[in-house]
Amino acid sequence: MRKKTLVKNISYFAKSLGHLDSLNIQLIKEIYNIGPRNLSMIARKLNVPKRTVHARFIKLRNEGLLSIHVLPKFHKLGMMNISVFLEVRPGFRTIISEILKSHDFLYRMYFTFGHKTDIFAHFTIPVERIKNFERYLNELRKGYAVSSLKMSFTGEYIAFLPNFDFFDEKNKIWKFDVKSYISDIQSGKFDRLHFTEPDSYKVSVDEIDVTILHWLQKNALTRFATIAKVKNVSRSLIKYHYDTHVEDKLICGYIVYTPRFIPHTSGLYLFEFEFEDLPGLEKFAFAIANTPFICLATKEIRRNKFYVELEIPIDDIETTIPSLVENLAKECGLTRQAVFMLRKSTYYWKPIPVSLFDEEKGWDYREEQYLEILHKKLA
Repeated sequence: MRKKTLVKNISYFAKSLGHLDSLNIQLIKEIYNIGPRNLSMIARKLNVPKRTVHARFIKLRNEGLLSIHVLPKFHKLGMMNISVFLEVRPGFRTIISEILKSHDFLYRMYFTFGHKTDIFAHFTIPVERIKNFERYLNELRKGYAVSSLKMSFTGEYIAFLPNFDFFDEKNKIWKFDVKSYISDIQSGKFDRLHFTEPDSYKVSVDEIDVTILHWLQKNALTRFATIAKVKNVSRSLIKYHYDTHVEDKLICGYIVYTPRFIPHTSGLYLFEFEFEDLPGLEKFAFAIANTPFICLATKEIRRNKFYVELEIPIDDIETTIPSLVENLAKECGLTRQAVFMLRKSTYYWKPIPVSLFDEEKGWDYREEQYLEILHKKLA
């Protein structure tokens, strides 16, 4: 159990995390599992009237307590996930971020605090343009502004919910006893988290599929009628593409966000862990993935290294996480670790650039434009 809290009056917890009651938690779990487009099915699974489920859902959304975004299978779009870690000289961080934002295939970006890293940028690059992208990064590295740069090719990301088994619904607090948790792991009660690497980057989509993914990345609840209007086609055609192409074949999962900790008491961190072998990595990853802190995770292709994004309360980053890592390090063959604090206020993201996709030509990678902006900004 957590021994320290940042407030003495427990009623503050109930007020801040009041949305996390039993029914809402079950609702959030089902949305994470099957998506938000069939509340009737969710109501049947929960054995709750549809009207109640719908009212709860609308209330969470309207109060800013629930957001849902599709996480695409980028390899099915012919794209590779590439993480870029940049160390930037003082005074140049804003300029470098503007350069990166101008790249059509930037997916996510944070300013960070960490060893030799000031910016973390996640790109999804058309696989046939990897060499072009490497040239782009080399041009960025040549200038004075970037003192070092590291690139990592990863598989698909996995989005997670926090493990609500550790949430006390009555008192609205998290109870995560790290000693007991480590004991359960070491007793053999835990499984492994398996990461699969894409076996092909063949483009398996058409323009309507890409358009649907683009809008569902923005908001997984985007109406089919809205997408149909954008494409100037019928709603039934959009629904057909979603049902037959998108839902089961092109969606990795759903990024479902709901506030899990008291406002202003937690931080977002990106951890990099490297291991002696794959079984050790998978056991360690499973242990991390079943905590209240987990957000996103991915594995580097052909290496025993994985990246995990965690939201962690201040006291847990001081005690719980170091204790968990230290106690599992030897058993799992951990050989190297690094941590970066992601500055939540600097978060930037954008959906796939649907306007640059053509069924005949594939993705339009505007290399000259990217380099022109780069050179102009750094001149």
